[in-house]
Amino acid sequence: SCIWSFIILVSFSYLVYTLVLELEKYYSYPVRTQVVVTYPTIVQFPAVTICNLCWRNGTKIGNSTQYRDYLSSLDDYSFHGRRPNWSDPWYEEKGFFNETNMREIVLNQAMDVSKFFFHCVFDNDFSLDCKKIFVPMITHEGICYTFNGNGKRKTTFGGSNYNLHLYVDINTDEHTWSSALGDGIQVLVHEPGTFPDIINEGVRIQPGTSAYAEIRKKEVGYTEKGNS
Repeated sequence: SCIWSFIILVSFSYLVYTLVLELEKYYSYPVRTQVVVTYPTIVQFPAVTICNLCWRNGTKIGNSTQYRDYLSSLDDYSFHGRRPNWSDPWYEEKGFFNETNMREIVLNQAMDVSKFFFHCVFDNDFSLDCKKIFVPMITHEGICYTFNGNGKRKTTFGGSNYNLHLYVDINTDEHTWSSALGDGIQVLVHEPGTFPDIINEGVRIQPGTSAYAEIRKKEVGYTEKGNS
């Protein structure tokens, strides 16, 4: 009987010890992480904004000294340039003091969009009209063009061979003064529905070259507090 009593006592002690350990573990809220990788067949495509660093059309606005002084005064570094002489009758003749719409002014000065976008391909569709899929945006850098700004476009392909391909002509023969102090384009990939921060973000690409932008979307989800 002593042996059986000893066995029962040891078993009971072990049971109590095990229960205490399990209770401590339970109330410590342990976390178990399980990573699952999924490969969707259709994914949301981001917005893409592209800007011609020399967006003004020199043929449209002319190349007069008065206009160069005016454009230079708009630059962030305008203290280096000449100030416009507003008493010059040229400015009044050109309608500088007339009431007008800023968007209308910018669009009238901009490069011809049909000449800027030479060819556009998206999701292996070669029949796209660039003028219809890009929306003009007025930014600090002048006129830019945004693709998929409303976020409605999705893609079924991955990799650079089948997503958005753009062939552009920056029309260097029609360039005039620009605050960018250089030629080329600036490209920004951003969230649809957001205004492109073209000043602080984006990649500049020089003429006569090609560039590849790789993007990855990662979504992270969390379970409720406690065992999972």
